[in-house]
Amino acid sequence: MGRKQHRTGKYIYLYVASLTVLFVFGCATLIDRDDHLLRSQRLIARGDFEGALEENQKVLSSYVNRPPADEALFNMGLIYAHYGNPDKDYKKAFSFFWRLIKEFPQSPLYEQAKIWTGVLNTIEETKIKMEGQRSAYDHLLRSQRLIARGDFEGALEENQKVLSSYVNRPPADEALFNMGLIYAHYGNPDKDYKKAFSFFGRLIKEFPQSPLYEQAKIWTGVLNTIEETKIKMEGQRSAYDHLLRSQRLIARGDFEGALEENQKVLSSYVSRPPADEALFNMGLIYAHYGNPDKDYKKSILFFNKLIEGYPRSPLIGQAKIWIGVLQVIEKSKQVDIEIEKMKKKVLR
Repeated sequence: MGRKQHRTGKYIYLYVASLTVLFVFGCATLIDRDDHLLRSQRLIARGDFEGALEENQKVLSSYVNRPPADEALFNMGLIYAHYGNPDKDYKKAFSFFWRLIKEFPQSPLYEQAKIWTGVLNTIEETKIKMEGQRSAYDHLLRSQRLIARGDFEGALEENQKVLSSYVNRPPADEALFNMGLIYAHYGNPDKDYKKAFSFFGRLIKEFPQSPLYEQAKIWTGVLNTIEETKIKMEGQRSAYDHLLRSQRLIARGDFEGALEENQKVLSSYVSRPPADEALFNMGLIYAHYGNPDKDYKKSILFFNKLIEGYPRSPLIGQAKIWIGVLQVIEKSKQVDIEIEKMKKKVLR
């Protein structure tokens, strides 16, 4: 009986001893774990980010796929995102928060980690956007310098790079505006108002909210006026070429050819100058003493058309004088005809 009690007491002693050992070692492990995390916080406060990372790494190595590895991952994400860390790295910070989300969906830090990944994603996207814009504005700045040096081709290339990278979004509007200016530039040997108009037109169509929108509209108006004036001047140049050829043909006695040249002007310029000059010339041709097909009635007809159709023409005065002279000649001819008739009657 006594031996049995002694044996039972021995078992109880061993059981208690085992529990004590487990408790001591468990507490030691928990204390060790908390010590690493606590030291990590103190090291961060002192600016020793490398040391803080090492403390958290020790926790990760000891607690694979189980808490408090989630705390260590969260801390390491914070360390790499910390504004005072000279080795700050948002991509690494994102990777630690993402590991926490993936490996510890039940962690109390799960929602915070999700918020952090969203914030870091936004920061990274903004950073990429800003770097891209910096690159774009570098191209635009180089474009201005190249224009100042007269290198219009190089300036166009710089703006084209911006257009290729920024499709339908700023600063493509600035690139389009610059390209319009380049093609409209007076010093550009390859100046082309139609191309300039097309770039300003694209800006107006694709970027109605651009601060350059109104300027682009003004430019399209100016370029339209220039183009219309150019077409008008080219047409007038062509008309005056016909009038000049008419004078040369008259001098050579080719009255029929001279009439054709003036008729071309009348066909192109209906009711507007220089059709008045063409009518005047045709009146002169039919009144010309050397014209075998001289016809004073036709001559008067053309001078009258000039007077009726172009009351502000500088040739009105001369046309009226010619009509007066030709009418006198026509009347004299009629008198001669009447005299001849009288003579014939008398001779009978």
